[in-house]
Amino acid sequence: MTQEDDIEAYLTTFERIAHACKWPKEQWVIRLAPYLTGQAQMAYSNMKIHESGQYDLVKEAILRRYNISEETYRQRFRQLKYSAADSPREVFTHLTDLYKKWMKPELKTHQQITETIVMEQFIKILPEDISSWVQKHRPNKAEKAISLAEDYLLAKKDAGRHTRRFQQSQVQKPLLDHKQKRKTMPENRILWGIFFLFMKILWCYPPQKNRLYQHSR
Repeated sequence: MTQEDDIEAYLTTFERIAHACKWPKEQWVIRLAPYLTGQAQMAYSNMKIHESGQYDLVKEAILRRYNISEETYRQRFRQLKYSAADSPREVFTHLTDLYKKWMKPELKTHQQITETIVMEQFIKILPEDISSWVQKHRPNKAEKAISLAEDYLLAKKDAGRHTRRFQQSQVQKPLLDHKQKRKTMPENRILWGIFFLFMKILWCYPPQKNRLYQHSR
């Protein structure tokens, strides 16, 4: 195996040779490991010892290292287009291969496969913002997908409630200020009235001069 090799094509070729040679599956890792290089070798060396002898787990770890997962195969399955360069049989075979890599029917029950298909459609029909949120967390169970959608809606509802409260407080603030002004206006009028009355009294009745001053005159 070289750095330029397509890891998926390499593993597929290895599996076909293993089947053709009728190697026991327990020996597949032993025969594959010496030829791994680069990222594939790194993925294998980082595995736990008790898992590194199981081919399916080794394959999954290697593909994960290359960012290839069930979601990758699901997208390829849904996005595959018919090409005139391929025969109908080749296209059908390719679709079947992608489906098996996505669903892994040999490892899942009928109920698990049904749940996967229904969950995919469930996420697809959600509103765009909720769907993006759920897909971001890559749920592998329907219950997890449902919980993510419910949590998002709850958080969105709480955010909307806080926004409305803030807006209401901004609307009520001018009203309260206006009421406060109206409340203080009568008090100001009374004070000004007293002031003008006092000035009028001073004007009409000036204070008498000091008697000592008059006597000196």
